[in-house]
Amino acid sequence: MRTKFVGKHKRWFLKALRQLGGQKVKAARVLGFPMDLINRAMDRGPHFCCDVESVIEEIGEELLTEGIRRAKDGVERDVYHQGEIVGTETYYSDSLLIPLLKGVLPERFKEKSELKITGTVSFAERLKEAINGKAGAEDADSEV
Repeated sequence: MRTKFVGKHKRWFLKALRQLGGQKVKAARVLGFPMDLINRAMDRGPHFCCDVESVIEEIGEELLTEGIRRAKDGVERDVYHQGEIVGTETYYSDSLLIPLLKGVLPERFKEKSELKITGTVSFAERLKEAINGKAGAEDADSEV
């Protein structure tokens, strides 16, 4: 028996999706809908698909805003001494800041790597040797 995924089901799914931080599989599971039903509804209904994408984008923006706040303003944490709270300290999250900077300013914060190749390699020649079984004898001598 096929379950129909009608307007009220779509509204329930979108609400669960918001509450569960954009986790489509978890939202479907909580509501008892198989994921293939959700995917079919998204394929067949461009409005529903746009609504799902909008919810996920909103959640992404909220997470980005919170990540920036935590990286920039920090989070207060209790400081303990001998099991007692003796004060607080502000913790700034570099692990949040680094990917945010890479996303906002990719040219300035991209991973820098360099690959230099010297000499020439004749792939076609090596392939012919391998096919003809010649490479095995030569390579065996060169391996350490």
